[in-house]
Amino acid sequence: MSKDQNNYSSGYKAHHIRHHEWRTAENSAQNLIPILISLAKTNPNLTMLDVGTGCGTITTSLAKYMPQGRVTAVDLSPHVLSRARSLAADNAAASPAHSAVNVTFQQADAYELPFADSTFDVVHSAHMLTHLDEPWDALREMLRVTKPGGVVSVRDADMQLTSYYPELPGLLHFQELICKVMEEVSGGSAKGGRKLVSWAMRAGVRRDQIVATMSGWAYSTPEERAMISETFCDRLTIGSVGKTLLEKGLATPEQINEMVQALRAWCAQEDAFWGMAVGEVTISKTVTA
Repeated sequence: MSKDQNNYSSGYKAHHIRHHEWRTAENSAQNLIPILISLAKTNPNLTMLDVGTGCGTITTSLAKYMPQGRVTAVDLSPHVLSRARSLAADNAAASPAHSAVNVTFQQADAYELPFADSTFDVVHSAHMLTHLDEPWDALREMLRVTKPGGVVSVRDADMQLTSYYPELPGLLHFQELICKVMEEVSGGSAKGGRKLVSWAMRAGVRRDQIVATMSGWAYSTPEERAMISETFCDRLTIGSVGKTLLEKGLATPEQINEMVQALRAWCAQEDAFWGMAVGEVTISKTVTA
């Protein structure tokens, strides 16, 4: 029986996941790229599973680094999988020479992956575990379907380690409430990035099998500022985040408006900066993992 799944508070409408579609292997899976390149040299027919693919932009850009391999991308939401297939098709039409034709998408539960033991050379997940109430169980399942000698790579943001300039009061209030929704309403962890080593060890991995690193996201160009601010303004005004804040009594309509105005004021400032730390672990699976 599948576990109950946590509610993804942001929802999956296109304007709510604008930030997700900005993500690529190059800005959201930097630690895995050299590993894929190296493995593909010795095993061109590499197999990879991406768990929690979302809109698929990280998946399809990772697939370019293993052009003769096969990538399976899974997500629980049929709605976002439809979006992933559409974006992948658009990418193929726009740039056929560089499109990821070796990617297939299917619905699956991260807690009960529909694959046999030791199926994949590489298993990857980005920004999914932090949304689960028992992420170590999903990680244990990812390890199960990884071949001995294979690699599991996971990455999650640490929302508590977010910085802004200028530090507008509305932005700081927004940050506080987003973390509160993540933990108290959605059942995830706003500190997921720093907990990945702990989660891996709870899943049965020895500490000497884990390489832990931390990178991050930064938004400072006009395009980056517009993308991130518009995403969160939409989530607050017409998305489920704002609705959740009101229903749970965490914010008033006036406070939501103040946060929206702060996001827009931040976006308009030329020297504005927004940074978020992201934790990463790479696990080398052995027979005993």
